[in-house]
Amino acid sequence: LLENPLGVTWGGNAIVSRTLKRRLLEKMRAAGCTFLGFGFESFSTKVLTAMGKKYDAAEVSRLLHDMDAVGMRFFSNLIIGHPAEGRAEFTETVRFLIEHATLFTEAPTSSLLIVQKNIFADSTIRLSLNVTSIDLSVRNRLNLSHEGLESLYAILLGGKSH
Repeated sequence: LLENPLGVTWGGNAIVSRTLKRRLLEKMRAAGCTFLGFGFESFSTKVLTAMGKKYDAAEVSRLLHDMDAVGMRFFSNLIIGHPAEGRAEFTETVRFLIEHATLFTEAPTSSLLIVQKNIFADSTIRLSLNVTSIDLSVRNRLNLSHEGLESLYAILLGGKSH
C-alpha cells in the first residue's frame, strides 16, 4: 500500500502493544489508515492486570499521543464495574479520561459496556448503552446519583469534535 497506494482510507481494530509506536503508525497512516479501535476497558493497572491485559495506562497514554501526532483517530471501549474495580480504580480511569480528553477523537465509545454486580439477585447485569442516548432514567439501574451520571456524561461525551 505504501509503494502502490489504492487511494482509499481504511481502519481496523488493534491491541495496545509496545510495537505499535509512532514510526509504525506513520507508515499505517501513509498507507491510508485513518482510525483504529481499541478495547482499553480501563485505565487502572490493577483492573487491567485482573483482565489479563499486557499494558498499563502509561502505555495507552504514549499510544494516544503517538496517534494524535500522526493524525489518526481512534475509538475505544470501556468496562465500568469490573469485579476488580473499586472506587479508587474507577477514579484512576476517570482521571485518565480527564487528563487525556483532548486526545480522544471519539467519546469512549459508541457504546459503553456497564458490568454491575447485583448483590440481591447474585447475578451480573450487562448493559450495552449507546452513549449518545443514555438518559437520566438509567441512573437508578446503574446505582449512580444524578451528579455521578452528569459527571459520567461530561467525560464520555467530551471527545473532541471533527
